Amino acid sequence: MTERPTRHGRAPRTVPMLLLLLSGFAAAQADAWTPADGLTTARLPFAVASPDGERVAYVVERADLDPAPGTWRATLHVAAADGAWRRRYTPPARRLSEPSWSPDGAWIAYLETAGTGPTRLMAVPVDGGVPRPLATPADGGPEAGPIAAFRWSPRGDAIALLREAPAPALPDDPTGQDPDRAPRARHLWLLPVIDGAPAGNPTRITGGDFSVGSDMLANAFDWSPDGRHIAFTRVRGTAPDDWISADIALVDVASGSVRAFQQSNAAEFSPRFSPDGDRLAFAITSFPPSWIRQVRVGVARLDGSGLKLLAATPDQQPALVGWISDRTLLVSEAHRAATALWTLPVDGGTARRFDDAERVVTGATLNAPGTRLAMVTSGPGTAPEAAVTATRRFRPVTVSRANAGAAPPPDGDTRVISWQSLDGTAVEGLLTLPPEHRRGERHPLVLMIHGGPDGMFANDYVGAFDGLPPVAALSDAGYAVLRPNPRGSSGYGYDFRAELRGDWGGIDSADLLAGVDFVIASGIADPQRLAIVGWSYGGYQSAWIVANHHRFAAAAAIAPFTDLATLAATTDLPGAVEDWLGGSLWDRPELYRERSPLWRADAITTPLLVLHGSDDARVPPGQGVGLHRALARRGLDTRLVQFPRAAHRIDEPAQILRLTREILAWLDRHL
Repeated sequence: MTERPTRHGRAPRTVPMLLLLLSGFAAAQADAWTPADGLTTARLPFAVASPDGERVAYVVERADLDPAPGTWRATLHVAAADGAWRRRYTPPARRLSEPSWSPDGAWIAYLETAGTGPTRLMAVPVDGGVPRPLATPADGGPEAGPIAAFRWSPRGDAIALLREAPAPALPDDPTGQDPDRAPRARHLWLLPVIDGAPAGNPTRITGGDFSVGSDMLANAFDWSPDGRHIAFTRVRGTAPDDWISADIALVDVASGSVRAFQQSNAAEFSPRFSPDGDRLAFAITSFPPSWIRQVRVGVARLDGSGLKLLAATPDQQPALVGWISDRTLLVSEAHRAATALWTLPVDGGTARRFDDAERVVTGATLNAPGTRLAMVTSGPGTAPEAAVTATRRFRPVTVSRANAGAAPPPDGDTRVISWQSLDGTAVEGLLTLPPEHRRGERHPLVLMIHGGPDGMFANDYVGAFDGLPPVAALSDAGYAVLRPNPRGSSGYGYDFRAELRGDWGGIDSADLLAGVDFVIASGIADPQRLAIVGWSYGGYQSAWIVANHHRFAAAAAIAPFTDLATLAATTDLPGAVEDWLGGSLWDRPELYRERSPLWRADAITTPLLVLHGSDDARVPPGQGVGLHRALARRGLDTRLVQFPRAAHRIDEPAQILRLTREILAWLDRHL
């Protein structure tokens, strides 16, 4: 298989598929960086330090195209905290997640999905041995369902399981299950364990007309240090929109008795017990809860009294990492075009920056005593790797070498830039230049737009695929790439996000276009060779901008929504649409129509490529198909690419390759 020719970059190399497969995609250094090179980069979604802080467990996911269409193969690894050694502990699985050390450090439990089978709770002895199953969906009788999460008890004699209710059998097929099922309620179960093995059957300890946790919220439950109680997020429903009803409750593990901890008109979630067990820290939203989140961390006694709201963080979207002492909490959040870790004193003192601001940090987790912080770090030219630091001071040590053999990205310069929008607001973004850029040289420019709209671009690895094609593939083909964080983005504070309410396609579009003008005025972009590529909300922006401006030579919209009225009626997040638009379709019918690209399809002249997953529940594929057909009926240059089995974020390795190649070919054709 060969890569497509390029008109803007260096001559690409030819990489036989067999060589890619046999070498795990690791290829020799060559002149050009291709989309296939992107699949040599391993993903590291989880890292966690042992209780004694001497070791780090982490998960490595690698792309495998054999057989087509390919999948990601996950393995569990353990490394010394000083990086001196590392070892693989499990054979490859289709999915492996949530690694967790037993309190004595002798076992690592994790969730595993092998092949097409169900997800199982597994455990592997740290000193060597074969992984063994702890629990499967069949354990626990007819009321038990799939396992979504788990946590060891403080003494290691039990594991709390978060399980979905079982799927109902179809009426015409008692053995089948509905693939298009509605979300099911989740409840807590208790599994007794001894020496890494089940010591009895799991039993259910919560029940009722609520669900434990939500896919929209992190950290659904936590054990008290004495093992007597579990604090959990309680949600009145199972739809993604129902997170706004979240409050916190505690269940007595022995009796199953549930009592409320915090109930208010705000949403409370992500409980974390203090080391002494006397208090709970948790996240609490402003009132009323909104998809344009404004969140603080609160601390209260176990009876709910003595509530104290801690200092606001800069972005006001802190994610609780945990307690690092009885007096201090650690949180993470987006911060400008990066990430940040903040310490929050429980006396209400000012938030202080904990990390060194020299790398992007994701997946931060604390070990049980709160003495070690494990994480995944990356930078524009540095692929993700697991790292660990003591919580006394941020001095991370890289412990993995999962990407030591990955194809290095091109050495194009990525810089943080800022410009003024039309109303004078400062807007930030990332500009990546082709690797052979020379001062005074102009390049074709790709305006890349993130989803959300409250997503953000961080200054991390340019070879990664995250819904959008890898920046490295575009820059090495000769394109300059601008990734703005316009109004509505995370990382710049609540007011910056909230300015976009009721104005989709307004001030954010102005921010984006002002960024393009800035790069042109800087002498970098060729104004005659401009393209726009966006995913999700960015796909909407791609369609919206070319429906209102004719300065772009080509556009690509990935999973775009194009008709706001039908989006609100068919998405799995109708409340988010109404919240961001400042009302329902019946409240603001003119806005829903006026800001819909489909209703301005007659004004589009830019060649438009539409790419959409066929199983997308967030933005149903009819949104992209409808705009494509409207343009095709007018005889415009448009192309529709649909990806079978793909949800909102395309994830199969072969489909990632195809999406990237389709976009590169479209840009080369028109620019």
